[in-house]
Amino acid sequence: TATTEIYTLSLHDALPISLTEVAAYASLNSQYFSRLFKKTTGTTFVNYLAQKRLDYSKELLIKTNLKISLIAKKSGFSDAQYFHKIFKLETGITPLEYRLLKGENHESP
Repeated sequence: TATTEIYTLSLHDALPISLTEVAAYASLNSQYFSRLFKKTTGTTFVNYLAQKRLDYSKELLIKTNLKISLIAKKSGFSDAQYFHKIFKLETGITPLEYRLLKGENHESP
């Protein structure tokens, strides 16, 4: 689908993405797209995208030795501090703590 295509491009190329852009890509009004998206997925586009970015960051934390600031950028977060805050709110631990608990690769402090 258009949403999947743009999400994949955005996440893996760290491009900024917005509801308006996705709706335009799908040739839909942004309000209609938003309602349709929530009806289809059960969540808002913004929450969905944030969750996908966090999921991708968790994967990178476990499978790579990339610096956390680079993982934040690759996951689509505008800066490392915001990523750290959102990650800790969602998981209850910091990205580094997550890496140490879940991963085989470790980043030097």
